[in-house]
Amino acid sequence: MAGARPGSEPDVAPVTESTARPAPPAPAPAEPDRTIDVRGLACPIPVARTAQAVAALRSGHVLEVLATDPDAELDVRAWATRSGDEVLSVETSDEVVRLLVRRRP
Repeated sequence: MAGARPGSEPDVAPVTESTARPAPPAPAPAEPDRTIDVRGLACPIPVARTAQAVAALRSGHVLEVLATDPDAELDVRAWATRSGDEVLSVETSDEVVRLLVRRRP
């Protein structure tokens, strides 16, 4: 490298907060293609209806699930792992869990 002495490291500015690039923003969750409302229903009904609804979607489409079962998030995540589908997001507000699930490609 021009200007570097043999055996020495080239002059490189250290990465600092002022020179580091910020991480890109997280992509916004996809808009759902279909919504199911399983509020008030207990396990295993929310995950069973989620599986049925996702199976009816086209590949890559997104299902919105509205549930009040406290185990709905864990159950749907476990099911999605086994089925190859993807939980895109989970939001909880006023005891309602909103999950977005994308059908596997």
